[in-house]
Amino acid sequence: MTLKDIISRHATADDPNGLLLLTLPTGFGKTYYALQYMKEQIQLADGPGQNIWFVTTLKKNLPVDDLKALVGKGLFDQHVLQVKSYVDLVTDYIQKNGELPEHAKEIPHASEMTKWAIQYKACPKDASPDFKRYLYENLSEAERQFRNALKAYLKPKLKGQSEAKGRLNELRSDKNLRWVEELYPIVAVFEKRVFFSTVRKFYTQLDTIIGPAVQISTSGIVENSVVFIDEFDASKQHIQDAIVEHTERYTQDILGLFVRIARGVDARSLPTSRLRPMITEQELNYLEDRFERLRAEAEAIRSGFHFDYHFLLRSATAQDRAFLFHDYRYHTFVGDNRAYLKVEPHQADATNYIHTQPEPPETEQENLLFLLNKLKGFIWMFAYFIGDLSRVYQSVHSKRPETEERMSSGNAIRTCLEVFDINDVPTHRFFEDFITQRTFSAGLSRGDLMDESPLGQGFRYFDLLNSQAHDANTKLRFADTLTTPERWMLGLCQRALVIGISATAGFDAPLSNYSLAFLRAHLQTRFYALRPDEVAALELAFRERYAQAGRHKISVEAVSCPVDRALALKALLPGAGKEVYKTLAHQLPGDEEAYATSRYIKLGMAYARFIQEEDCHSFLCLLNKLPRKGQNDDFTEEVLISVLTEIRICYLNETEEEAKQEVSSTLYIVDSSGFEHNFERICEHLKKGHDAFVVSTYQTMGAGQNIQYEPHPGQKVVAVNDLEYGDGKKDYDGIYLEQPTHLLSYFRSGEAISDTDLIHYLFEVAYLEAGGAISQEQKSARVRYIFGRKLNKYAVLNSGSVRESESVVAHYCRVIIQAVGRLSRTRLKPPVTHLLYDQNLARYLNQFSAEGHLLIREFEALQQHAQVNQQGHPADPAEKIRNQNVSTSIQTATLLRKLAQRRIWQESEIAFWEGLRTYVLKNPTASKERITGNGLMRFYLAHPGGERLRMYNYQTRSDFKNDLSISFNQESGKSASEDAARLPELMKIRTIQMLFEQKGYAMEFQPNERMVSPPTFQNIYLGALGEVIGAQLLEKHGISCRPLPPEHYERFDAVTDNGIYLDFKYWGAGTRVDARVQKEKIRKKLEEVGGKAAIIVNIVSPAPDYQPVAGEDGIIEVPGLLDLSRGVVLEEHLQFIHDKIMKL
Repeated sequence: MTLKDIISRHATADDPNGLLLLTLPTGFGKTYYALQYMKEQIQLADGPGQNIWFVTTLKKNLPVDDLKALVGKGLFDQHVLQVKSYVDLVTDYIQKNGELPEHAKEIPHASEMTKWAIQYKACPKDASPDFKRYLYENLSEAERQFRNALKAYLKPKLKGQSEAKGRLNELRSDKNLRWVEELYPIVAVFEKRVFFSTVRKFYTQLDTIIGPAVQISTSGIVENSVVFIDEFDASKQHIQDAIVEHTERYTQDILGLFVRIARGVDARSLPTSRLRPMITEQELNYLEDRFERLRAEAEAIRSGFHFDYHFLLRSATAQDRAFLFHDYRYHTFVGDNRAYLKVEPHQADATNYIHTQPEPPETEQENLLFLLNKLKGFIWMFAYFIGDLSRVYQSVHSKRPETEERMSSGNAIRTCLEVFDINDVPTHRFFEDFITQRTFSAGLSRGDLMDESPLGQGFRYFDLLNSQAHDANTKLRFADTLTTPERWMLGLCQRALVIGISATAGFDAPLSNYSLAFLRAHLQTRFYALRPDEVAALELAFRERYAQAGRHKISVEAVSCPVDRALALKALLPGAGKEVYKTLAHQLPGDEEAYATSRYIKLGMAYARFIQEEDCHSFLCLLNKLPRKGQNDDFTEEVLISVLTEIRICYLNETEEEAKQEVSSTLYIVDSSGFEHNFERICEHLKKGHDAFVVSTYQTMGAGQNIQYEPHPGQKVVAVNDLEYGDGKKDYDGIYLEQPTHLLSYFRSGEAISDTDLIHYLFEVAYLEAGGAISQEQKSARVRYIFGRKLNKYAVLNSGSVRESESVVAHYCRVIIQAVGRLSRTRLKPPVTHLLYDQNLARYLNQFSAEGHLLIREFEALQQHAQVNQQGHPADPAEKIRNQNVSTSIQTATLLRKLAQRRIWQESEIAFWEGLRTYVLKNPTASKERITGNGLMRFYLAHPGGERLRMYNYQTRSDFKNDLSISFNQESGKSASEDAARLPELMKIRTIQMLFEQKGYAMEFQPNERMVSPPTFQNIYLGALGEVIGAQLLEKHGISCRPLPPEHYERFDAVTDNGIYLDFKYWGAGTRVDARVQKEKIRKKLEEVGGKAAIIVNIVSPAPDYQPVAGEDGIIEVPGLLDLSRGVVLEEHLQFIHDKIMKL
């Protein structure tokens, strides 16, 4: 069984959509086998039975030519399309044809586009990045204008063709238009079956020229496709970059946006004339009902919060700015202090003044957070309405007989926004993005996630800013990520089979990979694991690649540097004269910059190894920064060359002139600018038998960079297997790995923080939290710090270190694995591969576990050396578990509060909710494996020490909003246990015991690996316990309890046949509630459902003498149905309920 067979088995299965990760080392041939599968599908009699995508981070790594060679030009041209940037398409055409055809020259902007294309293509490879960017931006703008003009030019010529296929045939049949497909092959996207694309192109919107624009990853083009994502984990950063770019670009003034929307929905009506008679009256009534609710909500906000007044921030500090951050909690920042924001209307000034104060406002109407929640909820409500309306409008448009062209989703959204006078481009883009990400995105509806984590819902912030440009009112900028890389990937996996390929794809390191825990929780059985026979086959294939590994040795050395500069120089240059030490000591950074000096010393030690080993001709050094040329810096080319020169003199006895010349000919400093050009030069240099000492950075040499080269015939090489791959190229002879720094965000004191920096940092905080690396307090400190830096660029982060956390260790080691992987691309090796690493890396290597994954020999040797020669132990998981217990519990409580406020439940939400309640009743404790498989892990917690659980204690002062402490060995606060649920007492009542036996509910809390979390226990388990017991007792007494319809769901627990609403409570003797507040809530709910009476039934009577109370307001209170002190059912109370229902 080959990897191609494994791919084929999963890709051709019935309903294969989901995620399959192939965590296979570099040099395994992952791309080769993916292409073999693509070849097999293309050569089927009818072509591929499914669309196939190959997506990767770097354009140069798309194996387009390799596939063409495999299948031949004919089949390739028929079935395959490479999705290129428009700039590449234009430059390719001009390079091939010299100029545009005569008919194209008639189109506006054609000559300007051609001019810029010729200049861009002719730009020298070593030109400055700024000049290249200047040419690119001018060509890009000229092409955009030409493309828009082309679409206008084609419109009358393609009249009468509503489908893309018919329009494409029209282009091909007109000899004067055939050039369009040659220039823009993307016009044929709808008939191709195999596609190549970069990650960014796959994520962003695609203009098909003759059809609707589509966002590839969320469109029908990927529906039920196979999507290979090469360098799977690295793709996450590209998606995050795109999300951050969108977030920054489409920020809105939320106050102004609400006013515009409210004005539009108040002044305009639904375009019913355009919808009839294409939709049913029922569909139209549904839309009209949604619209009226939207209009009512707009009026309630507008009148309730004085939107006829201006809003103006009056800060108690010198700052004219404040921030509010929200994921599943709110954080407020004014100056250096956390504060609350109060809205105070002033009639005489016609102004809503926003004040800061140390305590929360007394009423909701005074609380800015309450207003922002209402505004955010309204805008989301409007967006979902526009999304539904636009889908109906799009469908209606396609049914009209006069339709000449299918309406794109974007045009449908813009049309619906224009109906309500929302006509500016940024707002159009904001809602297009919102609707695409939140509703169209791979079929994900609001109810499908049931996950309030930042990874599931994203995050947002509000920026309150005063300025002379708007001196009379405060702008309240609203930035919302709308989605996350994980949510995007989840949506893609629900629409297609995603096969993630990378040496580190399966490492759950959310800082540098998609959170696999999140994806596993939501994909459940569609998060595919390789079968045992597949694992065995891959392990066998891996061993075959090292069948003759005995020929190849790996030498590993840890490099360290004494703190004292003089001692460091003596260690580097033993026996050198005092004048040499003196000269270098003068050139090196001062004693106060020991780290900067150590960089020269350690790099010098690597160079010394390079020049002393006879068979070491190519050496790669990966650093955190490159030496600068001719600049006043702590790391410069001039000083580095001096150090390397002295090393040659010391070790090889060369003259100074000889040494300088050799350093000059062997040293290559490579950055990301002109990378391809530089490595072409280096490969040619090595091919001629010369040596190369390459200095680069981790960022430049990231995942996907291939540096193997054709060796000189006179050099010694060994083959580690007899397989045929690698094109006769060999891997580098050695590598030096500096300790990576600043893998987490770092800002120098005084450095300005851009909005892009801010959003990336907030993503980082979300991933640290998801990985359990930080507590709630540390999270708050980090969020305070980054917003504080926007107010004070000298603010300092006061938070504990996270370097030793499992999540950060995995982040570091992924970088190292990818770096070492540059030396394991081919079967040809030097006799000895030299691995040198900064001794400080040992602590990360020692703590990292890659159990269950195949690793290249080079990394295994590196890790073994660190473990044998260095101190260090695996990270203690207890802190991670404690942090995750608290964060997921607070997220669960947030979800429950949102659901309690929901007006209309979707069917999927009801099904999930009912399933969850039943599940926890049956499984208050559960195994890790079981709740990992069904996606309910986030509703449970674990013991930090790994012990089995059946009880714990917890405390919260804010009803799980901001604080929570959980104890497994102290009896303080509330208890979560079978005793707290009073299960032993309940089981003594035969009716209840029989119910539990019949339904399979847990009759005791069995010790297990996981137990329901505090909010799950308090608000779901106990609530469900009360409801099933109450319903059972009433049914036994002849009282039928029916579920509520979706529009009334969860207002009450049940309703009787004659319309009496029932609410079951599981209050204990110590429960204290405000009767007045509770009754007011019940009255409000009765009004919402149109009910005449409600019976509030507590299950367990707090005392034997408590009696039912029939209020005159239609609210009837029953204090208990069970007397657990006597172990009996209170039949008289059941009869009371029966009689009241009969009378009502």
